[in-house]
Amino acid sequence: MLLRVLKVVPKRRLLGTTVTASTESEILSGLKHDNIITLHRSYADALATYAILEYHPGGDLLDRLVDIGAYTRESTRRIFKEIT
Repeated sequence: MLLRVLKVVPKRRLLGTTVTASTESEILSGLKHDNIITLHRSYADALATYAILEYHPGGDLLDRLVDIGAYTRESTRRIFKEIT
């Protein structure tokens, strides 16, 4: 059974960051890889961006980036090694 999740990213949460939810949606919509979550649909309104994604219990990269601000070079290497 394929599980999906609705991700809601309030626009106010991203204020003051270089991260945008619409950019994440644009990138994910063009990617097809076993180690990358599939974006099924997305849309935005004045308050938030909404995305229907396949469910993954480990969370997502955008949430981590917003929480910590940036990854170190070593952390980035480790993440990309896991993806590829």
